[in-house]
Amino acid sequence: MKRVLLLLLATLAFPAPAAETGKTYALISAIGSSLAYTRLKMATGSHLEPYERATMALPNASMDAAALRGLESVVKQTDPEARFVYLRMNPAELDNVPAPRRGATAVGKLATALARMPERAGWHQVLLLVPRYVPYEREMLGSKLQGIGVYVQPFERSKLDPGDEINGRDDAEAISPRGEAVRASSFIAPYFYAQVWVLDASTLEVLYTAERFDYQRIYDPQSAAINIERALPPETLGPMVESFVEKASAKALRDAIGVVTVTEPRVVQPR
Repeated sequence: MKRVLLLLLATLAFPAPAAETGKTYALISAIGSSLAYTRLKMATGSHLEPYERATMALPNASMDAAALRGLESVVKQTDPEARFVYLRMNPAELDNVPAPRRGATAVGKLATALARMPERAGWHQVLLLVPRYVPYEREMLGSKLQGIGVYVQPFERSKLDPGDEINGRDDAEAISPRGEAVRASSFIAPYFYAQVWVLDASTLEVLYTAERFDYQRIYDPQSAAINIERALPPETLGPMVESFVEKASAKALRDAIGVVTVTEPRVVQPR
């Protein structure tokens, strides 16, 4: 059976506008089909990477939906009457594609698919969100990360190797499940490594593009659990990850297009 490249997110229950007014924007996500899980472990040899890795398939389109909500929120700041078409890339389109090439592959496939869609004649712009791959470590998170995922640091990095160059930087800024600012030497960190592309719908010309490498360390100082994952169970971590992804997606689009916030004018008294 032929695979469908683009899937309509009709089940996301996004609110529809009351009237058919405003420009139409197509929002397309290619990053939310799975959640990468990377956990620091005790190194067993100098040539072995100190991480456990797994990929968890998401049972629904919740991460795609969160990412597109972030894009939508920014568009509405500049175009309050905007209307939206919500699409996601079929995850199977990136099967067997090496991680470093997934972003470029997604852009190429999406551009080809869009060129064959007559309905884009009625759209104003197309916003694409694709994964980005980072081979090296950033901000105390692991290396070889991409897209949307969770990095787990269950113990202090400096205890692995007293001569480690990051020794002394283990106490990092984090937040608690209650939104408090805390400092922690172990944490769970959702991350968002992605690139946003803004295209003219009629010509598919690239108008803006920007990369975003975001993360949020989470730690619960009130938990007595020894295992960091038990301190942050899925029912606690899940909503925090979705909220983080939505905010990171919005920041990615702001980085690309810039958003000017207009406030009420005020009188400046002469000196």
